[in-house]
Amino acid sequence: MSAFHAFNSYAKYDSDLSQGCCDDNSSPDNNIISIWDNLCSGRILDIFEAKFAATGCEIQIENGDDAPAVYTNFITFPGAGKPTFKNMITVHEERNEEQRRVSLLHEKLHAIQWDCVPELHASPYNQLTHEDVPVILSPRSWVLATLLTERDAYAKTAWLSGALLNKSYTDQFAAAAAAEIVTPQDVAFWYGRFPDDIGFVLGEASLVWDNKIRAKSSADEPDVRLRDHYIDRALDMYENSFRLKQSSSAAEPVFIDLDDAAVLALGSSFGPSIFGKHTPDPVFKALNLNETQQKRLDALNIALGIDPAQTLPSFDEALERLGSERAAFMAHSKTFIDRETQPSLMTVPEI
Repeated sequence: MSAFHAFNSYAKYDSDLSQGCCDDNSSPDNNIISIWDNLCSGRILDIFEAKFAATGCEIQIENGDDAPAVYTNFITFPGAGKPTFKNMITVHEERNEEQRRVSLLHEKLHAIQWDCVPELHASPYNQLTHEDVPVILSPRSWVLATLLTERDAYAKTAWLSGALLNKSYTDQFAAAAAAEIVTPQDVAFWYGRFPDDIGFVLGEASLVWDNKIRAKSSADEPDVRLRDHYIDRALDMYENSFRLKQSSSAAEPVFIDLDDAAVLALGSSFGPSIFGKHTPDPVFKALNLNETQQKRLDALNIALGIDPAQTLPSFDEALERLGSERAAFMAHSKTFIDRETQPSLMTVPEI
């Protein structure tokens, strides 16, 4: 059996699945992971595209040969009267078509994450958290959210690529999918060992990229593990965020940490939960920072007055303290309009 045909072996029957059922951990007492184990490739892809369409994310084509596609969530200061939630995928047309197809799967998964998980809107790049509802991820949880969203997107890109190959195989797309950090073959490897739990399979496959080396632009560049690249980038973004800038209009921040429910949600915005069924697997919550990264995290905590020995509130606890709740916060964040007239202070974060 080929690696690609292995995906079809878990398609025991097709099933109707409403869009709302895509959030695997929405009902902790109602384990629906088996639904994903029993869907055919075509049904998985249909649900995925419907879920993405519901995000309202715009896709824009641009010249450029950087990453085949990138997702932008927030623009800190887009200009007075403009929405701060950008919610846009930019596709660079100078990359080949199959590279763009694979990369677009990854970026669509990011759009779904930011559409479904309110904790991701507790961002230092969200002007709403700067002025109206100052609930902000702590530096540690910001780094963790970065790792979890990328881990989820890489694993499920491989899963969806395998589904596309089942549906309509081409050598060109197979080659593009096989060149990714996590591949359909990685998913097939774990599926062969755990054929009845696609969520666990994707979680194990997501660990593949921890020690993979980031692509280099020149042979002179040092080897950097992809995991370290994302940790360093997350720390860079937090250090450069406007939350750390002095501002007379800034509200007093309430820093939060991701709780277990948020970790599970970050692994199930689309498809099965990959970080655990009802409790996250500890391997996905560990940062495993190197010495330099830990010093940078410690410096951020000192600058923000965060004592790492103290337990920070969860997202829901912080919102309750401020007289709000998650649905209202999410709706407000998606429609928040820039009140500032100053230009952006930093590069727009893209993922």
